[in-house]
Amino acid sequence: MLSLFFENKYEVFSKFKEFKAEVELETGLKIKILRSDNGGKYTSNEFTVFLKEHGIKHQTTCPYTPERNSVSERLGRSVCEKGSSMMFEAKCSPDLWAEACQTANYLKN
Repeated sequence: MLSLFFENKYEVFSKFKEFKAEVELETGLKIKILRSDNGGKYTSNEFTVFLKEHGIKHQTTCPYTPERNSVSERLGRSVCEKGSSMMFEAKCSPDLWAEACQTANYLKN
């Protein structure tokens, strides 16, 4: 199973390649569109070339407008709040935050 959390933002490209391979293998379908913000981690030359080589259209949101991305912003906030609630109830240490959020996301799905 692919880990959802990164040590730093520069791992996004390699994790996307892993995600693409896993999703396409499991579903037998190809990724057609990637929608993201205008973050440098998604707009690097290496990432752009990879998307073009694989026929993936890249749609970006307007810079500095999280309100345009309200559904994903709210989802991320809900997952973090659920993770925090689970940690509080279980009296977990803060270093388990990523695992709590991953569990909250799993339960939501």
